[in-house]
Amino acid sequence: MSPVLTDLERTSPGALDALLDEEVRAWGQDLGWDFQDSARLLREHAVAGALEGKVLWCGRDAAGYTYWVVDGAKGLVGGLFVRRSVASRALEYLLLDAALAALRGRGGLRRIESQLLMMQSEPEAGFPGAAYLRTHSREYLETHQLRLPAPPSTPGFEFLPWARGRIAATATLIAESYVGHCDSGINDQYESSAGAHQFLSTLLNYPGCGTFLPSASWAALDPATRRLAGVVVSTMIAPGVAHVAQICVAPAYRGRRLGYELMRLALDGSAGAGCRCVTLTVTQANEAARNLYVSLGFSVRRRFHALVWSGW
Repeated sequence: MSPVLTDLERTSPGALDALLDEEVRAWGQDLGWDFQDSARLLREHAVAGALEGKVLWCGRDAAGYTYWVVDGAKGLVGGLFVRRSVASRALEYLLLDAALAALRGRGGLRRIESQLLMMQSEPEAGFPGAAYLRTHSREYLETHQLRLPAPPSTPGFEFLPWARGRIAATATLIAESYVGHCDSGINDQYESSAGAHQFLSTLLNYPGCGTFLPSASWAALDPATRRLAGVVVSTMIAPGVAHVAQICVAPAYRGRRLGYELMRLALDGSAGAGCRCVTLTVTQANEAARNLYVSLGFSVRRRFHALVWSGW
């Protein structure tokens, strides 16, 4: 029987339960990530007709889904999952192609972004929207080594707990730090203070990003100017698992081991909160950051791609 796509926003109550339960298990097994709150929100929004997307049916069973949102002139494919018992490149491509067609059919969009950690297929020949696609290889790293030696000294910096009151200053720091950076090509929110502010607000308020972990979030200040020199912001993504969601150092303060000390504090604070594991994501082209993480004991748990379509 041929697969059939229907609108996610017309899904009846209970139709996605088995599919989402399997996705929760997959996130836990593959990434150590508790996806239950995200699955609950997705189910609620779908049943309420408040989320655009497609459901893939194989016979009478919901076998997969994707959803998307629009943010100004940008589209975001926020998720895509196909049950492992029927998963294939053809079915994943079918869902992604439907998402792109819906987004490109809307006027005024200039780009579409996505990072689909549960997608199994590589961006190979015939990949949806290939003529307009740029791919960025990324890695999901983890470490169980949470106690690192303190450096002899980290001169010129004052370290304070990072708090929500520092969002505006951190947004400015992110925009400054990511000028010309490969990650600003993946997430255009890094290109401006306003975009970075929105990124941080989502990080702190959306359950899919985890729960803010204060003990593993730090700000480094230049004591002479009180300028923010670097930050690390972490979340708890599952019991015993922390995630470094953002770390950056202002260009003027690089080369002074500040990145190491921020990571050391984040790992130590994660251990103090009862975590046994810390994860993060990194773009392979960001060699300096990746080399730092590997030197701290991080290893690859999963490889995936950031996808950006533009220019159609």
